[in-house]
Amino acid sequence: MRPQVENLESSSVPASPWDSSGIGRGASIRPLSVDEETGATTALIDLPVGFTHAPIACDASQDWLLLEGEIQVGDRRLHPGAYSYYPSRLIQPSRSVLRRATVLAIFDTKPVYSTDHGNLSKPPEIIEYTDIWAIPWEDPLQVSEPSESFRSGVLIKKLRVNKTTGEQVYLAGLMAGWYMPGLEVHGYEENYTLSGDVHIGEVGGGRGYTMTPGSYMSRPANIPHGPIVTKNGNVNLVHVLSRMVINYQMHPQAERMIRTHLETYPWR
Repeated sequence: MRPQVENLESSSVPASPWDSSGIGRGASIRPLSVDEETGATTALIDLPVGFTHAPIACDASQDWLLLEGEIQVGDRRLHPGAYSYYPSRLIQPSRSVLRRATVLAIFDTKPVYSTDHGNLSKPPEIIEYTDIWAIPWEDPLQVSEPSESFRSGVLIKKLRVNKTTGEQVYLAGLMAGWYMPGLEVHGYEENYTLSGDVHIGEVGGGRGYTMTPGSYMSRPANIPHGPIVTKNGNVNLVHVLSRMVINYQMHPQAERMIRTHLETYPWR
């Protein structure tokens, strides 16, 4: 099981050389969470200018979102906002870093790369390239089943949906001033803040926190958390392992928690 990680500031995570076979030299990795049993890993991967690798295959399935920099993949230049998904053991194309890059990566097992072998097929679930800016915002009810209606002001962009398991990767966008007064209870979720602020009043009965750009959390199922509020608006990358069935419980201090964040957190 992935560990519980609350409000980890990714810039505080030390980088170490990433010398997985086949990936090439010069890359470094900043692990955000690692499942000790399966090796499933979420991490930031830093790639220097000039970094290259030949076609490779990874033992794990791989979600990659380019956060900054520029990468050449075949005849396509990838810029921040480029997303891809490769199932395990599928041959991936060669890459070359044109401008120092940072990638947010999600692997379902320990990521081990190899140039020796791999699957050349292109199954329907592969996503070789998606531009997140071009994906339309949608009603979040399409990716979750809440016990009560959301307040207006939440939208999502679906990046990947496994129709069999319900696993999903998507962007969640919250409008400035949006809030939800209840405590949420649902399945496993991990979350990386791309922009803005989002305040969680409490987690598992303990004190909560405010997530800002670069904040990461990984939370096992059935841990109550909330109320949730944003003052300036917020965009998060969200990964869940099954369709989100969200149960809400009212919190007696919800109004105070929400008002405190809205009235004391700075405008950005």
